[in-house]
Amino acid sequence: MNVTLLLSGDELIDGRIRDANGAFLARRLHERGHDVDRIEIVGDDLDDLVECLRESRERADAVVMSGGLGSTGDDLTRHALAEAFSRDLRLDDQAVAWIASFWERVGREAPVQPYPEAFLPAGTRALPNPVGLAPGIALEEGPFRVVALPGVPSELRGMVEAGVLDVLGEGKGARVERTVHAMGLAESEAAVRLGALLERGRQPLIGITCGQGRLTLRVQAESDDPDVARRLVEDGVRAIRERLGAHVFGEGEVSLAEVVLEQLRRRGATLAVAESLTGGEIGHLITEVPGASDVFLADFVCYANEAKEALLGVPGATLRAHGAVSLETAVAMARGARERTGADFAVSTTGIAGPTGGSAEKPVGLVWTAVAWAGGERTLRRVHAGSRHDVKQKAAHQGLDLLRRTLAESAEMDGGA
Repeated sequence: MNVTLLLSGDELIDGRIRDANGAFLARRLHERGHDVDRIEIVGDDLDDLVECLRESRERADAVVMSGGLGSTGDDLTRHALAEAFSRDLRLDDQAVAWIASFWERVGREAPVQPYPEAFLPAGTRALPNPVGLAPGIALEEGPFRVVALPGVPSELRGMVEAGVLDVLGEGKGARVERTVHAMGLAESEAAVRLGALLERGRQPLIGITCGQGRLTLRVQAESDDPDVARRLVEDGVRAIRERLGAHVFGEGEVSLAEVVLEQLRRRGATLAVAESLTGGEIGHLITEVPGASDVFLADFVCYANEAKEALLGVPGATLRAHGAVSLETAVAMARGARERTGADFAVSTTGIAGPTGGSAEKPVGLVWTAVAWAGGERTLRRVHAGSRHDVKQKAAHQGLDLLRRTLAESAEMDGGA
């Protein structure tokens, strides 16, 4: 089934917010065997919405909409559906019951009755919203189908996970997909290593995306036989791991922080962090993982040199001789975090996030990370491109990846402990 995604909202058109629904919906539809032929973003304009719906009906098999289901004057999705398919708006009893239940659940009185969100085009049905207020809408016109969902990402995702896309039926054949994540390689370096595996039109199809210093490789195959598709994908994943080696850190939804925490748990080891330019980002990534407290002890955010000296014991002589952004300071920060907490491992970051403060010797984007443990210290120097935010994100992942590789290699030296 060819599906058009139609995302609405002036806030998307004028750049006030970044779309968070298009990629999610495309991925979920792809997993179900559907093809997304295009993603269209439209402002809160009734004529434009109606025109897009009519054009999509001529080209695609279905439309999935996001946004415009609320109660304000710019929420136009139900009106657009009614006009595009020549249907009256009618109060839907099921929608009324769900909305009344929502207001009762949150202990508040509905500001407007009858509920604007409960008016649906005739012949459609309401789709339950387990997270928020406005129900979705399912419309069928012959073989053509429309699924309209709220624009709030948490509500849309909750509805999709609850199965509202079942309205579209099954996609074509069997489509199997796995994702592999790697760190420490530029996209071009990975492309050289993978070679012919990245050729378009082959089975399995392998594509690369990059962000925050991390590479994500999507391996997908299609076949009428699900077992054949699975074997093709398994072969592709195996080939990626063989060619990228220790740069691969996981698959699927796993984060780098999750991998590191599991490594620490297997060793019965604890962790402390010392951050300068990353400003607590490593600690944030770690504490996003439930149960991190069983191995994570502390995070020292020491931005000023005085804080590095007072809280981590970085020698003033080291700072004066080498500067805050140096191998020597990164090592001293990691040692200090480990000594002050008794942690088995400590990781540190120091660098120049920019956009100012760089020099020929120490350019903007320079980051030093260090890991300290009983076996010694390990350091890594990188110069990252991008905005201040980009540099900080990449630096945090650089620190976690250095820790991951140190844990893996030191475990091998310890006999697999």
